[in-house]
Amino acid sequence: MSYKEIYELSNELYAERLELVEERIEQIVREPAIEPAFADYFTSAAKCINTIKNHSADKEFNDLFYSQFEKENYEKSYANPAYAVKMLGDDILVQLNRSGWIYA
Repeated sequence: MSYKEIYELSNELYAERLELVEERIEQIVREPAIEPAFADYFTSAAKCINTIKNHSADKEFNDLFYSQFEKENYEKSYANPAYAVKMLGDDILVQLNRSGWIYA
């Protein structure tokens, strides 16, 4: 199999997977069938991802993304570690640490 064929197959698999992920994100935004303790987090993350995917203007994305760090929003933002632990539980920091997200 040539490099070109491998590359085309890889792209096809990626496109298929991306389509499934996008469908799931849309589904989470419309009807979050998630454990209530995590529903708010996944819904807000899905909305953010949707904005990134569909952003027609960078300003819209920047406003959404950086608003979580503004003083009036930070107390109830998942960007605030204390709030994230309060909402998602203590083990969320352990899992983030293991996955490398804490150091990103």
